[in-house]
Amino acid sequence: MARTTSKTLASERVTLASVSAARTVGSIVAEIPKNPAFTTVFNPGALSGIRPTRIVIVSQDPAPGDFVPAGTPVTVTVVEKGLIPPRSFNGLTQGVVEKFPTISALEEDLNKANDPIAKGAKAVLDKGVAFNQLSDADKVAVTAFVGNRGIAGTDPAKAASDVAFLFHL
Repeated sequence: MARTTSKTLASERVTLASVSAARTVGSIVAEIPKNPAFTTVFNPGALSGIRPTRIVIVSQDPAPGDFVPAGTPVTVTVVEKGLIPPRSFNGLTQGVVEKFPTISALEEDLNKANDPIAKGAKAVLDKGVAFNQLSDADKVAVTAFVGNRGIAGTDPAKAASDVAFLFHL
């Protein structure tokens, strides 16, 4: 069931429209002018070490890059990153799509503290570097992860690249 919520934050009005009750996919309509009162007192350093739930923009109207006059409403459809099924992307290695029903399933596998192969791959992925730009040693760590999970298929480098792509969304 969709709902609409309005909140006033530091004299700025934000309206959330058509947000599903399950909190999976929704549209956010926001009109947020610059707020110097907030930006001058906010300390982003206090958030270091905290990894909030990430959302991914899946559509926007008007499209990104389109010129619009000031005050034009923009509708943005978002989804929580962990809920995205890898099968939503064309061209991913079949083993990756079959092994991980959602991105959060992949992240949970990479976060296994008692698994040195997962820890090694996660340490490499945490660097935030695209797979093709990793050092040879780092590529081996991620490739070992996909091989260990049985998702390498005929092209372990492609499967490792797909895991890195999903992790970095």
